[in-house]
Amino acid sequence: MKQYNFVKIDGNEWRFISALEESNSISEISKKLRLSYITVYRTYKQLKDRADLFFSINFQKMNLLPVYLFFDNDINITHVNEFVVSIRQVYGIKPYKIVYALVPYIYLNNFIKIFDEKPRLIIRGFEFLRWRISSSFVVYLPSEKILLPLFNSWISEIENISYSVNEWKYSDMSPDSIDLMMIMGKYKHPLDSITEVIRRLRKYDSSIPLLSKQLLSYHYRKHVTLYWLYNTVNLYLDANFVPFRLFYFKGREAHIAARILVRLPSFYWALIDINRALVFGQPPGHMFEGLYRILSSFDIDMPLGDLVVSLENISRFIPRLWNYVDSNRWIWRDTRVKVPHLI
Repeated sequence: MKQYNFVKIDGNEWRFISALEESNSISEISKKLRLSYITVYRTYKQLKDRADLFFSINFQKMNLLPVYLFFDNDINITHVNEFVVSIRQVYGIKPYKIVYALVPYIYLNNFIKIFDEKPRLIIRGFEFLRWRISSSFVVYLPSEKILLPLFNSWISEIENISYSVNEWKYSDMSPDSIDLMMIMGKYKHPLDSITEVIRRLRKYDSSIPLLSKQLLSYHYRKHVTLYWLYNTVNLYLDANFVPFRLFYFKGREAHIAARILVRLPSFYWALIDINRALVFGQPPGHMFEGLYRILSSFDIDMPLGDLVVSLENISRFIPRLWNYVDSNRWIWRDTRVKVPHLI
């Protein structure tokens, strides 16, 4: 059994990730696990070398829509709006450039119009799910130090995952600018203190003012926690052996298929629209028979076929959402930033 075929974590990492879901700091995890701070911190640093941690957000409460746009590969994107999170190259039967953005729903059409070409495909995230270690679709084997998928768990859970997807009732209401700074700063650093979060952002955006710890604490307790769902982790496999893949589903049961896959280990997130969905992960070869047994049970198509995400030509951005609100309302500014060749 080769190591790159399975997600491998030791016992301390398993306990850390389990406690991470509903914790705000390393100290809090240390207390929950009854382990010393230094032991938990070492586990945290060990994980950070091969994983990303995420502060999962209720985008609907923020009137903020995660959206993926698929463009023909020959589009030349030199500048983008500041709502863009990343631009990636994907290869399948046809190559595509895909743009991921967090856009105030009320301004989605404005955002799409900034590109020189119309996207081939738009997938709106009326539901955005991340993998959770508490999922009933995964089991940890401590003797082997691996996570195993439970492919048949969906059968007993089908009633809980078959609810319909509906278009949001949206408005222009937003969190305030301080809330947005902390939310975006915590997005990939869920265990960092609020002062660390703002200090890091000020290196990226010098216009952010110095804010007192008391003010930040108030905003975090009273506002930011209202948008927080849970924390989670992407446990990556060696991409040289197990490529990153996108699964695009279309059909009346696309939402169900996506909710099943994102509960399995080696999948990271699912973006769910009405009658379509996009799922991202690194399923190794031993999972594919089980995956397609599941997918063949539902009324879905995969019109784009197998999609592999390139490890090259990835541009990433930190959306400065705090600059697009005024009096707790989203505003539109057609501000552009240059796209670097590689990040």
